[in-house]
Amino acid sequence: WQTVTHVTLALSMLCLPELHAEKCGFDFTINVFTYNRPDGLKRLWKSLLETDYMGVQVDLVLFQDYDRAQELNYTASELNRFISTEATWPHGKFQVFKKLKRDGLVSSIMSAWWPTSENSLAAFFEDDLEVSPFWFRWVYQALHKYYFVPDRHPKLIGFSLYRPTTDELTTQRVSPKNGYQPFAYQQPCSWGQVMFPGPWRYFRQWKGKMYRAPNINNPKMMWVNSDLWQDSTSWKKYLIYLMYHWGLFMIYPNFPQRYVLSTNHFMKGEHPSPGYETYHLPLLTPGIWQSWER
Repeated sequence: WQTVTHVTLALSMLCLPELHAEKCGFDFTINVFTYNRPDGLKRLWKSLLETDYMGVQVDLVLFQDYDRAQELNYTASELNRFISTEATWPHGKFQVFKKLKRDGLVSSIMSAWWPTSENSLAAFFEDDLEVSPFWFRWVYQALHKYYFVPDRHPKLIGFSLYRPTTDELTTQRVSPKNGYQPFAYQQPCSWGQVMFPGPWRYFRQWKGKMYRAPNINNPKMMWVNSDLWQDSTSWKKYLIYLMYHWGLFMIYPNFPQRYVLSTNHFMKGEHPSPGYETYHLPLLTPGIWQSWER
């Protein structure tokens, strides 16, 4: 990892005035992915509604993946009920895309967003995540410090909202000593992330070529845990490979006491869950933030 030295203390990135949509300078979309975890979706939805968007218009697109044969299953019925009767979005446009057959997480994520301009940004959340009410405030500040600047780093592809304490690829500790400043890290995050338009378009095109070339369809680096992940169910495995070989990186938050802007509850899904006690970290809450201000 590398410290991002030209930014103030991470805490100061939350101190912003009220803003208005016509002044924000970008289009922002939240992409939410759900399948058969209604309790997880409800928890994520609640935390997204409680987020401070500072008067900025933020659109939300919900992608529901399911199998028609599960229509009578309780979890599918409860998920449908929640989406049709309770899921509202007062912060911008709201769309729901409901698939008629099982498509899988990789296909859902890779096809969800095709940015139409360099001012289009998107956040990605799976339904076992939960976010801090401060996540968008931090992202807004980070965008104006790292993205909407003349000297934007060409290798920067986005922001993570989660801050790992253990590297899931090598199991080494991640402990930058930099006064709680954000840091650059050459790994993607799938537990709450904001992606930049250019890098995401390139990643989608590159991954499409990988799928059409069977001899390179399973990218491996021969020394990290992601080599053991199934290439058919992991989009992140491909981005790890691309970031390593092209020297790409994301910026990660770094708050005291391991607080994060998004966290994973590790509900049963397509992938084996890593250790809950190791990777589930506490969210930054208004109470914690107020205690730091004293």
